[in-house]
Amino acid sequence: MDFSICLPDASVLRLDNVSTDEKTIVFEVASQQPMAICPLCRNISRKVHSHYQRTLADLPLSGMAVRLLCRVRKFFCLNEECRRRIFVERLTAVAAVSSRQTIRLNKIM
Repeated sequence: MDFSICLPDASVLRLDNVSTDEKTIVFEVASQQPMAICPLCRNISRKVHSHYQRTLADLPLSGMAVRLLCRVRKFFCLNEECRRRIFVERLTAVAAVSSRQTIRLNKIM
């Protein structure tokens, strides 16, 4: 089954794995954006610094809770005049900055 149709935005997220337990479906996803924009100076960067995992709650599916384990990247800001040296890519189509829920889950709550 193609579970990518269950993702908030399959154009932004790539589905890597699906697992379940009795009450939860976990989608392991990664950003597939080719670049990121520095939130301070708005410069584009493709130079990846590192990765980290962000967990988001999403809409339930078939009565089960859904969690997105998102592998997000940190980028170097290449603008020498920018105060921000490293920044995290934004998943604006999926979740607000620092949110622990997807935008679509927030809308119904």
